[in-house]
Amino acid sequence: MFDANILGMLRQGTMFFASGSILAIGGCVALLDKAEQLTAFANGLSQTINPSVAAWEVKVMVLIILLATAFLRFVWSLRLYGYCAVVMAAVPSAPDNPDAQRLATQSAYLANRAANSFNRGLRTIYFTIAGLAWLIDAVLLIIATLLTVWLIYRREFASKSRKLLIHDPKITRR
Repeated sequence: MFDANILGMLRQGTMFFASGSILAIGGCVALLDKAEQLTAFANGLSQTINPSVAAWEVKVMVLIILLATAFLRFVWSLRLYGYCAVVMAAVPSAPDNPDAQRLATQSAYLANRAANSFNRGLRTIYFTIAGLAWLIDAVLLIIATLLTVWLIYRREFASKSRKLLIHDPKITRR
């Protein structure tokens, strides 16, 4: 029962991000329809930035592709969590059952793959957010992308949380 609750929470979080990706795709499609108005608005804000309608459309299409990629990764994660739940339910209660270890290992592998797909979807969302800076200026895109790479590195590879997960005794307070 406990495992089912954990899987349910993981699936809900994944569904939230999948739904958010679909909504963002819809917003970007709406932006495509307003490319001429966006161009006029941008030209009114700054005389140094003069994007063409085609440039706006290309930029928004790149964002749509990134969001679609994130959506597909979240959907794949959901599917793998579903497979994990089915295999987990098939694990026999008796630990001496010859199938218990094999099914438990398969379930763990599926959960790991689902989490991996979810993490890749999140990273894609991070880079999509950085890609929004491209709507303003290419230099801002470079800065936002570098900042995103730094944040991902900091949170996923150099965080206290990671040290706790790998049982690093050198955790210090900041």
